[in-house]
Amino acid sequence: MDHKNYRKEFAPSAKEEDDEKEEDKGARARIVIDISVDKVMRVQELEMSMRVKFSVGFAWLDPRLRFRDLKEDARLNTVLASEAADIWFPSLTFDNALADREVKIDSRSRMLVKRQVGCLKP
Repeated sequence: MDHKNYRKEFAPSAKEEDDEKEEDKGARARIVIDISVDKVMRVQELEMSMRVKFSVGFAWLDPRLRFRDLKEDARLNTVLASEAADIWFPSLTFDNALADREVKIDSRSRMLVKRQVGCLKP
């Protein structure tokens, strides 16, 4: 992974700075979020609450990063935990959650890199 002058505390812009037009400066990258409910564990109608187990997937294009020797199959392009620690990740917060309001990136998380040219499609 090549990431010269990369600062993970800043979200990626929509385009590389070299390619950016003046009117596009500061445009934010598109983030695609996929949420799958794996299991409904409990529903309490009177309390209007439920407990679910779910999976969250994020997809985004960060033009500041360059990866070498990527395979066509993204499942073969796993990023090491040591590398992932240096990469910006989107955050997702559920304002109405009883506990664990923020989605956590932890040891069970996997980061895959997809070979792609151009913009991320929804």
